[in-house]
Amino acid sequence: MSSTPPRVCAACRGSFTGRECPTCRTERNRALDRRRGSLAQRYGRHWPATSRRYLAHHRTCVLCGRLSEVTDHYPHTRAELVTAGVDDPDAWHRLRALCARCHNAHTAATTPGGWYADLLASHRRSDEQEEA
Repeated sequence: MSSTPPRVCAACRGSFTGRECPTCRTERNRALDRRRGSLAQRYGRHWPATSRRYLAHHRTCVLCGRLSEVTDHYPHTRAELVTAGVDDPDAWHRLRALCARCHNAHTAATTPGGWYADLLASHRRSDEQEEA
């Protein structure tokens, strides 16, 4: 069995095996989390209670009938509603209850690259500008 020799990270000069330096990956993820903000910063401090109340009244996934676990903005994302200037983007008529499996499948299908796609793209652009 052949073993791959360790590589040296160009950024931190640390030694690692695999595809990516774990030290730099951790730092990059922390930076992305700081840019993205906390749940309270993105959704407001009332969102957790709103979501819990909604799920208490809507116990089954609207797509498959399993136990609901996630409150989803539908048919428009919360970001779209906020951008459009909707006064109450968390109103119940804009929400639906989903199980985690259906929510993840919906998000994967409608948000190419997932939650971090736009953030990663802007991060890459800023890295490219620094290199230039």
